[in-house]
Amino acid sequence: MYKSFIIIFIILVTVSLFGQTQEDIEYALNEIAKPLGGVVNDAVLQDANTLGGLPHFQITGGINLRTVKFKDPNNPENNTEWTAGAISLEGRVGLFKGKAIGPTLGGFGSTDLLLRFAFYPMGEEDSTFFVPLVGIGLKFCLLRESLTTPAVSLTGQFTGSSKFELADTTSETYAEFTMKVLSLRADVSKNFLIVTPYAGLGFNINSMGADIWWNYGTSRDTYAVSPAALKLYAGLHKQIFVVGLNVEGGLSGETFYWALGLSGGM
Repeated sequence: MYKSFIIIFIILVTVSLFGQTQEDIEYALNEIAKPLGGVVNDAVLQDANTLGGLPHFQITGGINLRTVKFKDPNNPENNTEWTAGAISLEGRVGLFKGKAIGPTLGGFGSTDLLLRFAFYPMGEEDSTFFVPLVGIGLKFCLLRESLTTPAVSLTGQFTGSSKFELADTTSETYAEFTMKVLSLRADVSKNFLIVTPYAGLGFNINSMGADIWWNYGTSRDTYAVSPAALKLYAGLHKQIFVVGLNVEGGLSGETFYWALGLSGGM
């Protein structure tokens, strides 16, 4: 099957091909939920700094791509690989300015509200649709950047999809899915005049729910899986007046990803 650049993410066909028992189906859903959760919520595309209270805001558009490999434990000949990706739009609003410690020691307590809208392509090249996701989160400053200190922050974020449907006429299977991602991360960054490098450690809980109807609806099964994945990442941020450029790469679970972002704000 032709694999388009970021178009293909065939959940139902994968379940139909590999899922012969309840254990096989749960295995397939777990293996799909981990990279799908990463596609949805892995791209950070911002350094560790917070905005410093109202009326500061920032909007970032980004793209996150990775190669997904699915290994059939029962038949290695059924292993498959495709490229998956998501496009995201995230807004940040500075809620609280925080407290200053001293002129050379930065401060703490500055907090940003995060609002995320993302979508990822689903289906085959001739029948593609886009699944929307909406998220909300908080970014809390543990240490504000200064001449002598880096920026250090903690972020918690929740992103969830609407219910989406897939059907496979070959296997006479129909299914409804939902995807939810709870992401926690810690970031550190330091400006070096020309560019700001940042790095972080994160933890994702990728929850997928599935209602699957077999044989044109004569039988139905319900599944819920919540695999977790650690992620390590690093990136570079370049600010040009009110416009920011980001390039980022990392390891999420067992898979490498890369992301690009463009931001603007004040």
